[in-house]
Amino acid sequence: MADSGVIYLGTYAGLYKSTNYGAFFTLVFDDYTVNAIFVHPVNTQIVLIAAPSVGIFKSTDGGANWTQVLSADVAIGNFAALTADIIYATSYTGGDDGFYRSTDCGDTWEAYGDWATSGCRALAIDPVSKVLYCANENGFFKSLDYGETWIELLSLYMPAWDVQIDWNDRATIYMSHGSTVYKSTDSGANWTEVLYAQVQALAIHPTDGSIVYGGTYQVSCYKTVDDGANWSLKRSGIFPTMNTGKAVRIEPNTPAIVYLLTETALYKSTDGADNWSSIFTGSCYSIALAELIPIPVPTFSFPWVGRFQLTHVTA
Repeated sequence: MADSGVIYLGTYAGLYKSTNYGAFFTLVFDDYTVNAIFVHPVNTQIVLIAAPSVGIFKSTDGGANWTQVLSADVAIGNFAALTADIIYATSYTGGDDGFYRSTDCGDTWEAYGDWATSGCRALAIDPVSKVLYCANENGFFKSLDYGETWIELLSLYMPAWDVQIDWNDRATIYMSHGSTVYKSTDSGANWTEVLYAQVQALAIHPTDGSIVYGGTYQVSCYKTVDDGANWSLKRSGIFPTMNTGKAVRIEPNTPAIVYLLTETALYKSTDGADNWSSIFTGSCYSIALAELIPIPVPTFSFPWVGRFQLTHVTA
């Protein structure tokens, strides 16, 4: 079971933590602004955070103490785990640093790839089949060899926002790109437009893949209960602003609890997004919940040694 009620919130002032579903927050890191958070899916005491133009920090005791494990002048977008030890971090600043990879649970990191000159905005990993999915302003890509080469599955020329895998059916993927939400039911080979809206964050119900949430520009939340066929706007209790819905998270053990992170507040719903209340105000950037996901331990060897370059393969 996951650590129910544990929330990590990245803000301009640092990292806050709540252990009671957001009733109270404690500042546990105040050295830098925190714009990306990763809670280890096997050991939730391990937490990684990213500070813009500073690097990555790691805690092994649930945020009580921190060690800087990467010094880099980049913007880390998000983290994703391939195995219990192999973790990827994306950089969407382009250039040489499309990805960072750690093979020792975040203790050390290696940058690699001149990745389509625009970095990787959104990354999702299927640890069972060991497939990596990435979206950036050029489109949607898939890697079958741990990120060494990439196949372009969809060409798009708009900002990429988020990619999410349905853990109830891992062939189903949702992607928000530009002003459209796309859905694939065959691991990215084919796509269908399911919502025309600038959705910048997605979340799929942990046990019912027909339910999907989308946080939007101008702070709204869309919800579908029929696999994306129809969407309804859920914003009761959300203060109307021009801010962005930056992240949506579902409490893993109580999925009726949904969190919507905006640029100026964190909202919470206890009824599946029908009603919202603000539980934190401030300049917010990222959110992560303590959520256990069964992923394989590393039982394979990599086909590379040291730094390698990415070769783009177009389908």
